[in-house]
Amino acid sequence: MRSRPRLLTTLGALLGACICACKGTDVAESKQEEAMRLLAQGRQQIAEMKLREAIVSLRMVLHRDSSNVDAIAGLAEVYRIQQRVGAADGYLRKVIFESYSEGMRLLEANEEAAAIKVFKHAVELHPAHTLALIELGKLATKSGGDSAAVAYFELAREANPLYAQGRIILGEAYLAGGRYGDARKEFEQALQINANGFGAHVGLAHALAGEILWPEAVRRFGKALLLNPASEDAKSGLQRVRRQM
Repeated sequence: MRSRPRLLTTLGALLGACICACKGTDVAESKQEEAMRLLAQGRQQIAEMKLREAIVSLRMVLHRDSSNVDAIAGLAEVYRIQQRVGAADGYLRKVIFESYSEGMRLLEANEEAAAIKVFKHAVELHPAHTLALIELGKLATKSGGDSAAVAYFELAREANPLYAQGRIILGEAYLAGGRYGDARKEFEQALQINANGFGAHVGLAHALAGEILWPEAVRRFGKALLLNPASEDAKSGLQRVRRQM
């Protein structure tokens, strides 16, 4: 009988915890619904050119969810319309950072389908999102969609022609498809941007070998090995080319 009060106390505590948890879930859902309503309201206000009101609505969304990329993109659009270039660029950079960070977090958690959704949405918000396009290309390659991967990599190159690593990645995709001339052009452009890029040197060597330009390939593999003497890729490539000469 003495243990009964303790039992009742324990049951009461458990019940209270359950009620609190349910309330917490309800509050979270309520905040999310409110954020969605405010986001839709902000978009409508932008469409109606009620820009001051849109700023208020979108900032209220961020007050509830500071990493909401749709609200951040909305503010970037408002400031662009207002010709407030510095503010617009700042929010656009935040869109790029937040969306890419979330996509990479999902990839690290092995949630590829969710990551693809995030990266695609990032490109919808900012079509020139180079890093998101590259990740979509890599994921397409992984799933066997080589043509889709090349298309994404080409879009990334168009978005930022001066991003050397993007050109190297595209060149490697061309190499995999046997498009040696196209690959050579990408690697040469990458070297114009960064003359000491190892990936561009070794990629160009493989492209030259694919075009049966043995002496040029040997010289390029040699340059690659000067940059990275331990590279097995460059060593084996050089040996293979020398056997063909």
